Amino acid sequence: MTKIVLSDKVGFPNSWESLTRRETICLLKLFLMLQQDKGLSLRDVKHIFTSQVFSWRGIRKEKTIDYLLLVDGASKTLDWAISYDDVLQAAVMNYDCIECLIKDFGKLQGPVSYGGDISFGEFRYLLMLYNALAENDDVYALDRMAGVLYRTVDKKTGRHVLFNANTNYGELGKRLPEWLKYYAYLWFTAFVRYLMAGDFIIDGNTVNFAKIFAGEKETPSDNFIGMNSILFSVAESHVFGAAKEVDETQLFRILMKLVDDANKAEELMKMYKSKS
Repeated sequence: MTKIVLSDKVGFPNSWESLTRRETICLLKLFLMLQQDKGLSLRDVKHIFTSQVFSWRGIRKEKTIDYLLLVDGASKTLDWAISYDDVLQAAVMNYDCIECLIKDFGKLQGPVSYGGDISFGEFRYLLMLYNALAENDDVYALDRMAGVLYRTVDKKTGRHVLFNANTNYGELGKRLPEWLKYYAYLWFTAFVRYLMAGDFIIDGNTVNFAKIFAGEKETPSDNFIGMNSILFSVAESHVFGAAKEVDETQLFRILMKLVDDANKAEELMKMYKSKS
């Protein structure tokens, strides 16, 4: 009997970033089947996914003990992606990647990796939808979230058409497949969590927004930074214009101003303490 082994060339994914687009979609579809009680167990999902990944990466499916053992062993390494939560007593998807793994769908374009194209107004709107999902399990909010994150492309700029809060994003989103809607939710959740603590490279500089969120709750389901309060305070400064212009400004530019304001406040506090 020939022993089947994984070569360095084939490899096996060990993070979300190492998944291909079709592997990501495959896992999303399998997870939703598990959630919808389609007769699959978590173990089944992991086995099916592992076998499919092997096939796509060059290992032929075989009805041999060696192949089955290989699938079983590799499937046990997938807890980084999907696992059983003892508290929730349910299978959960452990998505933590802010790189957009599903960049487009037909003529629609997804969010730019790391949220680089999100405006402040768009972020406020998405956060409102996230809260609705967390508090009321509002399915229509999921349609709207997907409709916002997967928009048509402006032929002149090659980027998303501008976000407009008056657009019926729910009508657009409900036409999308369930797996894409769920991915939109997973991506935004990961983005918000990373935004509160992770490092971003902006204009060649490493920027961290953690000090803005200091003292706030860890879960993004609470409107943790008072979006309306920020809108009004930044608009009052007239750095970016009135409220409408602030909403149209890139999210990171607004957050960088808040970091700058916080840094200046700290410096003033140090000067005050040194003189007192």
